[in-house]
Amino acid sequence: MKKFSSEIELRGHLIDSLILTKVFDGIMDHGGSFEVLDIQVGKKKKDESYAKLLVTGTNTKNLDTILNYVYRQGATSKTQKNVMLKSATKNMVMPDNFYCTTNNQTQIFLKNKWLDVENMMMDKCIVVKAKKATCVPIRQIKKGDKIVTNGGLIAEIVRVEKDFFKIKLDDKVEARLDKESIVRKLDDED
Repeated sequence: MKKFSSEIELRGHLIDSLILTKVFDGIMDHGGSFEVLDIQVGKKKKDESYAKLLVTGTNTKNLDTILNYVYRQGATSKTQKNVMLKSATKNMVMPDNFYCTTNNQTQIFLKNKWLDVENMMMDKCIVVKAKKATCVPIRQIKKGDKIVTNGGLIAEIVRVEKDFFKIKLDDKVEARLDKESIVRKLDDED
C-alpha cells in the first residue's frame, strides 16, 4: 500500500444515485487519486452494488481531507478502529463529541474486541471501566470517567441514498442517519 493511502468500501445504489461518480470526482477534485480494487454492480433495480477503492493523497493532511469527503458520501474504512475514549474533566461534565446512546442493543470495539454495552437507555453516555462498558445518565458521571466519543462506534452500512445512509446495529435493528452527521474521520491519536 502507498504511504498516504487508505482502502475504503461503498455499498448501496452507487450508480443510479451517482454516489460512485461523486466519490470519484471528489477524490480528484481534492487532488487525490484512486484505484478500483473491486467492483460488483447489482444486476437488477433493487440489487445493491459494492466497490472497494484504494484512495491516495499527496500527504497525510490531503488524505484526511479526501477521506472526510468520501465518508460523508457513505464510504467506510476497511480498517476496524477501537472506540475513542475521553475523560470527564468534572462531575456531570461530558467531553466534546461524546456518543449519545439509543435504547438499542449496542456494542463497542475496544482493545480489538467487541464488547456489549450494559444497561442501554436512550440519550445517555457509555462509560468504560475495567473492560466493562455501561450506559449511564449524565448525572452519574464522575471526574476521570472514560467516556466513549463519536467516531469509534462501528456499524455496517446497509444502504446509501442521496442525503442519508442506513446502518445495521443488530439483526433486527437498523438506523437511518443523515450524511451530515459524519463530522470527520478520527486518527488513532485523537
